[in-house]
Amino acid sequence: MPIYFTSLDDPARVDNVLAFLEPYVPHTLGLIGNIVNPHPSLVKAVKVYASFEIDFRKPIRPPSTISGPSETPFSTPPLFSIIVLRPREQGRFFCSADLKSSDPATPEEETHVQAFFKKVIPIVAAFPPDNEDGPTPEYDISPVGVRGRGYHVGRVHEKWIPCLDPITILRSGPVACFIRPPPPPSLPQAVFPSNAASATVIGEGAPPDQGSSKSDRWIISRFSPSDIDFVRLTQSSSLIPRHRAYLESRSHTSIVVHDGHLLDIDVNHGTTKMPNPVAWSIIQTDGSLGVLWVEPSHRGLGLGDLVLAECVNRSETYHGFSGDRVTGTGILGWQWADVSLVNTHSVRFFAKQQGWRIGWNSQWITFDPDVDPTTIDWSFRETPTEVSRSREWAKNTRILRHQPEHSNAPYQKSGQ
Repeated sequence: MPIYFTSLDDPARVDNVLAFLEPYVPHTLGLIGNIVNPHPSLVKAVKVYASFEIDFRKPIRPPSTISGPSETPFSTPPLFSIIVLRPREQGRFFCSADLKSSDPATPEEETHVQAFFKKVIPIVAAFPPDNEDGPTPEYDISPVGVRGRGYHVGRVHEKWIPCLDPITILRSGPVACFIRPPPPPSLPQAVFPSNAASATVIGEGAPPDQGSSKSDRWIISRFSPSDIDFVRLTQSSSLIPRHRAYLESRSHTSIVVHDGHLLDIDVNHGTTKMPNPVAWSIIQTDGSLGVLWVEPSHRGLGLGDLVLAECVNRSETYHGFSGDRVTGTGILGWQWADVSLVNTHSVRFFAKQQGWRIGWNSQWITFDPDVDPTTIDWSFRETPTEVSRSREWAKNTRILRHQPEHSNAPYQKSGQ
C-alpha cells in the first residue's frame, strides 16, 4: 500500500484538508481538532498522511452544499484511511469503515488498516528526537518502547483493536466517545444548574479583589501555577496523568472553580489568598473536553454541570466552510469527550447531560515507532479482545442505548 503525505504549510491546503474531513464528522472531530486547535506556530508541524492520493492544492466545493460522505467533492476509494500526526506527541486515525460503527471489521478492512499502519510506523520513527523543539508532551507517563518514545494514537475505533494488537504496547482500555451534536438555535448552548448559578468569573487565575464578597460562592477562573500543582497531585494516579507543561500550555482553555466560602481574606493587609480549586476541566488540543474533576468534598452541588457548561461556552469555535449555518461552539458546533468505561461516575455524568450521547467505543493505543514493522508477527492473538469485554460491560451497566449512528442524527435530549 502506498501512503501519501500532505503538508500544512499552505493555509489554502489546510482549508482543503479540513473540507475533506468535514463530511465525516463526528468521526473526524479529533483529526480536525488536532489541526485547528494547536497553537498557530505548531500547525505547520502537523503531518497528514492518507492511503489515497488527492491534490489538496486544488480549490474545492465548500462542504456547506454537501449532505453526507457520499457527496464529498473528492474522489476516494470505497475503503481508505487517513491519519493526522503531531510529531513526538500523538495522532488521530480515521478509516472510512468507522462510519459503520456497529459492523465488525471485515478481513479486507483489517488487512487495509494493518497495511496502513505498517507505513505509518517508519514515518513516526523519523520524527525529531525529544530534545529538539516541538509540541508540548501531553502525558506524564513512564517511557515505553525500545528507546522510550512510544507514540500514542487516540480514539482508535474499537473494531481495529484486534488487528492492531501486534503493534500495541499500551492501551487505555475501552473508552466511550461521548458526542453532542450542534443544538438547534431554539435551545440554549449551555445551561447552568440553578444551585451553581451564582458564580463570579475572573481572568487568568488571578484572585478576586479585596472587595469581593462570599455571596457569589463559586469563583471561576483559569489555571494558576498553584492550581496546576494541586491538579497534578490530585490526579497523579489517574489512568492518563497529564504532564505539567501540557496543562500549562492549555491553561488558556482551562476552567477552574474555587469555593468563595473558603477564601482567606485578610482585611488588615488587604490581601486575599485563594484556596485550592474544587473543580476543573480543560479543552484538549484535539478540541475535546477533558480532565473534568470535582473534589469529593464538593460533589452533589452541581459543579460538574457548571464546569461542563463553562467549557462548552468557552470552547473555540471552528466553522470551516460552513459559515453561519453552524450553531453552537466547538468544531462545527460539536462537543465531545472521551470517557473511560471503567469510570462509571463519569459515564453516568455525561449520559445525563442534555444532548450528549455515546457515539461509539474506542481505545487509545501506544506503539513503538522504533520497531521494524516487517519483523512484527501480524497474525491475530487468540485471546478475548477488549472489544467484546467493553461491549459486555456496557450491556451489563445499561450505559449504551440505541442511537442513530449517522453523524447527522437529530439532536436528542438525554433519556430520549
